[in-house]
Order: sequence, then structure tokens, then C-alpha cells
Amino acid sequence: MPQPIEIFVAGASKLPDHLCNAYRETFGHAIHEGYGMTECAGFCTANPLTRPARAGSGGLPSPLYDVRVVQLDGGNAIVRDCMPNQVGSIIVRGIPIFSGYTDAKKTAEKFVTDVVDGERWLDSGDLGRFDVDGYLWVTGRAKDLIIRGGHNIDPLMIEEVLGNYPGIREAAAVGLPDLRVGELPIAFVETVQGAVFDPVAACDYCRDHIAERAAVPTKIIHLEALPRTAMNKVFKPELRRIAAEIAVRNAVVDLIGEQARNSIQAHLDEVGAISIHVDELSIG
Repeated sequence: MPQPIEIFVAGASKLPDHLCNAYRETFGHAIHEGYGMTECAGFCTANPLTRPARAGSGGLPSPLYDVRVVQLDGGNAIVRDCMPNQVGSIIVRGIPIFSGYTDAKKTAEKFVTDVVDGERWLDSGDLGRFDVDGYLWVTGRAKDLIIRGGHNIDPLMIEEVLGNYPGIREAAAVGLPDLRVGELPIAFVETVQGAVFDPVAACDYCRDHIAERAAVPTKIIHLEALPRTAMNKVFKPELRRIAAEIAVRNAVVDLIGEQARNSIQAHLDEVGAISIHVDELSIG
């Protein structure tokens, strides 16, 4: 006789809050999330099965692994450990950790050194924090930070807010190149089937729910489907490419005006050249 499912474990990326809540309401217990990577040969942190799961957290360090959240300098050296709830770089060491890539340069870039004892740690490339109980919370990828006029913006704070907006299945935030401040935050969204999306209303929602004014997205762009990797994660390099195309389009408009740009685009269309047009509300 089939046995009921009692434990469900998830990884790869943080589950949306609405999905965790729906699972709990449907099956009567929580999803136990963990955090790890291929280079770690599995979960290096996990929510213990003997305690209530903390939705959104990667859990506590697993046996055989040491996990730290630290500040790094520009030379792959550890400066100091972060305080509880302070965001920093997640680094890992332990017996299961791989020894390196076949590319020696890539290996050197992937590992960091503790200046105190000379120990080598794997740099996950992720940002996160430990809470006061020692649970790990992953906040994003270091390379995905949006830097607006020297202000570091975590894309997750935008993505979580938009993820709770009615009709949005998933959101992804990236930086729009800007000559004045470096980058401006923008968001791409994928909606559930049949949803009517209003980007203006969504922007207003962000202003009301994102505490950091600098992090409020300057544009919200509706895609039929977000680009994804083989692991079904959002493929942000493609979104950054689209953002760069938007920035070029805007620069052309500023330089020659909308009417002249339309004339040039019409000529490019005739000769089959690359388009400089991006529909910011319905890229598909």
C-alpha cells in the first residue's frame, strides 16, 4: 500500500513564499530547504528534520562542512566574519569539497584564503547571512548586485516584492546601464496564464513595498516567458543583454530623437539589419 509523503526536500534555488505556503496548506507540513552546489557534492546546509522548517532558509551547516559568511577584499582574501544578520559572501570548506577545476586559473578565482590560518575556502559566489540561531539565508549572487551610484542593491528585495504581486508567476531584477549612476534597477516578470498585467500599477506597488527608494525598479517589463537554464533557474545574462539593448535604444533616442530613430529603424528593417527597437512592455 502506498505510503504518504512525510518529508519533502528542495534545493537549487529559494522557493517562492506562495509555493511554500501552498504546499503546507495542501499537505499539512513544510518543505525542508537546503543549500549547496555541485562543487560541494550536495547540501552543505539544510533545515533539520527534527525541527520546524524555516521557509526560505537554507538551514544549519551539515556534518562534514564548515560554512561562514564573510567580508572579502579584492584579492581573494577573507577580511572578517560578518555579524548575525549582516550580509556577506558565503564560503565553505569540508571533506566533500572538490579540489578544483581542470582550469587552474578558474580554480584560483574560486577559492579564497583565510589570512589568519592560511586555510583555503570555496567561494560560493553567493551572498547571504546567518540569523541569530545560526540558520543561513541566501540573499543572491554577488555578480547580480545592482550598483546604482555606489549604492549596492540586492535584486532579491525587488523580486520578492513582485513575486507577491497578483498575477506574477516570477520576477527577476537586473541593472540597466546608465551613464550617470552606473546602473538603474529594472525588473522582468512572467505572469500566470490569463493574467492581465499593468506595469504602471506594479511600479506603484513596488514604491509602496520596497523600503529602499534607490531599489524601486525604474521599469517593469513583461515577458511571455523568462529565459531559463537547464536547471529551470532564470538565466540573468540574457536579461542583462536585453537591458543593454534597451540602454542603447534609449541613448539613440536621446541623441537623435524618436522620429529620427523610427526613420533609421524603418531603413534597417528594409535591409534586414539588426533591430534597435525594444518594446518595453511586451518583450517576448
